[in-house]
Amino acid sequence: MKYLKNIITYMLLACLLCSFTINTDAAQTGTISVNLTYKKQPVVGGSILLYQVADKEHNLVADFVSSGISLDDLEDVKVVNDLVSYVENNALIGEVYDTDENGNIKTRELELGVYLIVEDKMPQSYTGFKPFLVTIPITVHGVKHHTVDATPKVDGTK
Repeated sequence: MKYLKNIITYMLLACLLCSFTINTDAAQTGTISVNLTYKKQPVVGGSILLYQVADKEHNLVADFVSSGISLDDLEDVKVVNDLVSYVENNALIGEVYDTDENGNIKTRELELGVYLIVEDKMPQSYTGFKPFLVTIPITVHGVKHHTVDATPKVDGTK
């Protein structure tokens, strides 16, 4: 009888454990590191604006739903330009991040998803960089990375 009771207990435990599913990305976050340099020199005194555009399934988040912009091709310059226009026309407020003494910016821990990075301010001797999209996580050679490094091309006035 005790043996049968133990078997039933183990079977119930096994059923209980099997009923839980774990989504490993659900609780994960990531960061974006941006390096602003011009001719190998750090751009100090610059800042970026960061906007979350979509969640990890590429569904537009609340601020961008009414834009109707398709994220089917994240490398399309038109998508980036349309998002920037939408931000400007709707006066959306992004998170501001300033460069450190090495021209580096590191975000806080962010939800997985798609982010728009736009120049906020640049020192007078620089004309800035073009806006771009970043996805967290990014998959490189089949491996997911939750820390994304970006180095946009910074243009100088001279």
